[in-house]
Amino acid sequence: MTTNNYESKVTANIDNALYNKVMTHFHYGQRTIFFRKIFESLKILIDTNRFNEVTDYLYKEAELNLPSKE
Repeated sequence: MTTNNYESKVTANIDNALYNKVMTHFHYGQRTIFFRKIFESLKILIDTNRFNEVTDYLYKEAELNLPSKE
């Protein structure tokens, strides 16, 4: 995998009331850190062959514990 010096943007459609409720608690810098940490945790799960934990969370309503960057 190649490391790039640019960043990508994440876009998702979220219910307006839910979005406003969550976003009022985070300023821009915190939102950026939060989403980066989520992606780092997802990478760890993918790299350790544990992505099924994510899909179980998405489709089976199982709990999901995100690992911290090592």
